[in-house]
Amino acid sequence: MGIARSRTQSLVMVGGALAALYATLFAIVGSAMFRRAPQTIGFAVTLDLTLTATFLVWWLGVRRRAVSPWVAVATLSWGVAAARRWVPHAPIGALLAAGGALEVVTVGWLLIRATRVRSARSRPGCGPGGCRRGSRRSSRPSSRWSAWW
Repeated sequence: MGIARSRTQSLVMVGGALAALYATLFAIVGSAMFRRAPQTIGFAVTLDLTLTATFLVWWLGVRRRAVSPWVAVATLSWGVAAARRWVPHAPIGALLAAGGALEVVTVGWLLIRATRVRSARSRPGCGPGGCRRGSRRSSRPSSRWSAWW
């Protein structure tokens, strides 16, 4: 009898992996080793805060359907903000470009979602509680992606 992979177990794994990664990276930034080569190590820590953390969330959470794919985007955004704030020699130009691109994607997604919610509520038989049975849109999503919208 093996261990069942539940959503809770995946969430604990994601949280533990991110906590270990962040603790290790902040220990490196605070160490004497960082003062020897701040540009190189600052770049590496920035990559770990952004790309490695996002990969961990995707690998341990999104792939196992424990978390939404947007959690990976939020982790990437948080990594950019954390690198700008706590890594002294982080490549600021690259972080600003990445942060701007993520902001555009996030705002675009929110606008699309708001438009779809507004159009769904304007249909006859649809309201805040969902759609009635005879309306054009049923209360059950047609696919796993329609639950997002």
